Amino acid sequence: MNAQKIREIANKHISLLDDKKPQTSYKIKYVSTYVKEWLYVMANRPKTPMINFIDCMCNAGIYKDGDPGTSIKVLELFRDTAFGHQDRQFNIFLNDIDNNRLDVIKEVSNEILKTKPQNLTLHVANNDVNAYIENVGVFSTQCKPFGAATILFVDPYNFGSVKLRSLKTFIQEYYCELIFNVFTSDFVRNIQNDKNNKKIVESIGRDITNIKTVEQLVSLIKNELVIGDIKHAFAYEFRTQTNTELYQIIFFTPSIRGLEKLKEALWETFKGREFHRNEKQCETEQLSIWQETDEEQMVLDVCSRIAKEKVVKHFANIEVAYDEVKIFVLENTMLFEGQILNHVLKPLIKEKKVVKRNKEGKLNYKGDSFVIMGGVP
Repeated sequence: MNAQKIREIANKHISLLDDKKPQTSYKIKYVSTYVKEWLYVMANRPKTPMINFIDCMCNAGIYKDGDPGTSIKVLELFRDTAFGHQDRQFNIFLNDIDNNRLDVIKEVSNEILKTKPQNLTLHVANNDVNAYIENVGVFSTQCKPFGAATILFVDPYNFGSVKLRSLKTFIQEYYCELIFNVFTSDFVRNIQNDKNNKKIVESIGRDITNIKTVEQLVSLIKNELVIGDIKHAFAYEFRTQTNTELYQIIFFTPSIRGLEKLKEALWETFKGREFHRNEKQCETEQLSIWQETDEEQMVLDVCSRIAKEKVVKHFANIEVAYDEVKIFVLENTMLFEGQILNHVLKPLIKEKKVVKRNKEGKLNYKGDSFVIMGGVP
């Protein structure tokens, strides 16, 4: 990407662009890191004819400082991957309700695609987000073929813009992964002002009288959207400098493999921290005193302790296969798959809180089952 040219485009359209918030850079890195991992898997998987990314609220694609947004970072990844996998078709869908901002993202996209692979197609639309998602026929050619791989990315400005009904319609029609940014801060602010907030009720599509906390809200959204082929969900929090929660990005996937790759992206981006908090300058300087590896080890120690406690509590006094433990740890802790044996199961065995059955031999852990003893490690 020609950074100078993109900055010129940004300066030309500065009145249409947003300032980049402190947490935004991390959000972009997190999502694009996952997409990079996902693309590698899908592009090298047999019988994947179509690979699709849908940004249903794409905005202008760049910020006032000229830095690219998520959709533009993903477009670059798709471009580079498409050049190396000519036997697959790659599709990027961009939609926004603001036609002026669409003009900006099209100009930026044209710059990115000056040298364009023949097997990459850009689809641009100007629609209300819910109408766009619910009009599932728009995506049938690209998302319907057997083996097609699709990510639906939903990144609104506020809580009530996107209706769960619309997301359900898409999920039930297509095999896909969903990355959904839920503005929990909007929910907290509005639910306190008006328990019968109309916008919230319309967005969720059901009675919310019993929903009092962010935890209950996120649990409800997970329950509503783990439908059809979707089997797993994981939420990650973004907070202000004062530790007030802004939003949670909730990831939904049909495949445990998708969740495995997501957790790796989380560790690459956030080094295992259980949430992202915008840092003050003095905190950034203080952190520089520590070696990064030391800090990561401290975080890993905490994550491992929490994971061990949760495993013992959840599976107390029962026998479970390795895969059951893996799914539970991936869905309920910060650890990724490569950390489970050495930082959860083997330490618990050493502490005599877990007994390995050795059904497939002493050295085979992933094919074995384990008896989880009662008590807290």
